[in-house]
Amino acid sequence: MSTINTNTQSTQYIQTLSKQALKEKKQTLSDQLKVINNTIESHRKQFCDQQEKIEHIQERVFPKLMKISDQYGSDSMIRIKNKQIREQPSNSFLKKLFFGNRYKSELKIAAEIAESKKSHITASEFSNYLDQKISKYETENNELTQTICSAKKSLPSIKKELTQINAQLEKIQLQEAKTEKITEEKNDFALIYQSNAGCKAINAQARNVSGPSIHSARLDGKKIIREYERVHGSDIFTKGNKHYIFKLKYYAEKLNSLVETATQNWYTPTMTTEKTYRGQGMTIQGLQTLIQHFNADKNHDHKTVYQVGQFFSTSSRYEIAERFAKPRDNEVKVIFTVMGNSGSEIDVSDGLRFNDNEREKLYSPLANFTVTNLTRSSAQNNDYTYHITLEEVPLQKGAKLLPY
Repeated sequence: MSTINTNTQSTQYIQTLSKQALKEKKQTLSDQLKVINNTIESHRKQFCDQQEKIEHIQERVFPKLMKISDQYGSDSMIRIKNKQIREQPSNSFLKKLFFGNRYKSELKIAAEIAESKKSHITASEFSNYLDQKISKYETENNELTQTICSAKKSLPSIKKELTQINAQLEKIQLQEAKTEKITEEKNDFALIYQSNAGCKAINAQARNVSGPSIHSARLDGKKIIREYERVHGSDIFTKGNKHYIFKLKYYAEKLNSLVETATQNWYTPTMTTEKTYRGQGMTIQGLQTLIQHFNADKNHDHKTVYQVGQFFSTSSRYEIAERFAKPRDNEVKVIFTVMGNSGSEIDVSDGLRFNDNEREKLYSPLANFTVTNLTRSSAQNNDYTYHITLEEVPLQKGAKLLPY
């Protein structure tokens, strides 16, 4: 009698498995479920077949044997003719003469059915054989019933585990689709942002959304297209990139939704802190406000939390930050050292990236920072550089706008 392995692994760690591991586990469980169901079905068929044989013996064969035993005696021989039990051959001389060979064959068939080595078998011997056969069928059917019951008990746990795995795979697929959509949206944003006209308009709109500016920004898609043609050549959009003309114009027109979507997409805090740099000019008033807050924080053992209010571009190369630290009138030179965990690289596909080698890491307007250090370098030609260290902190409600 075959047995079924119904053991299943604990579902405790299903959510920690990789997609590939989940798919492999699903296949294993599906195969196991198929084997169990096939075994149950085959055992049921075997049970029914044997039950029919028992009923046939009890309802059809035994009555015939009893009739023969009552009429001719239990020790009388039986024969099988046309698959039917018949009484022993007639003692008639003529019948023996004409049908003797057939009688011998029919007697032998009865003996062979009863698995006897003799040339004939009696009614009582055949009855005993059938009793043993019924007993064997009943024993096997009991074992089949136990196996079927055991297999049925294992089905709910396997189906439950499969349901959990399918749910987890669906969750992963939804997350992959979401990630793919975000990646595409970030790529579309980067197409606009990497251009000078696009970057200026995007940050103007971001400042409008964040509050420091009351003026909505506007962007002409044709300006961005001309900038791409200037950087990559006038034929850039005839090299399989023609569809980008529509994208650039579309997102230029939908600047507000582009900024709102990118604000969420580019805020991706992680557990890894990276050091980058940012150079810029800062108004004297903005610097003084920052210094006042920094000193007050030290005196009160408190750190003011700032939001950047725009897309905050940084670089892993210090010399790039120095290159951008060009103050205008009434501004001072500032270089930020940014210790952050939510920045992302700018990625533009299909050979459209501007090869500026800035090693840029971009932070969302949602990124929050505290000032952990603020120093001023020695003057060179009456030119001071202020070094400000920003450390990213979790998003906090009511964060102040970083002074510019």
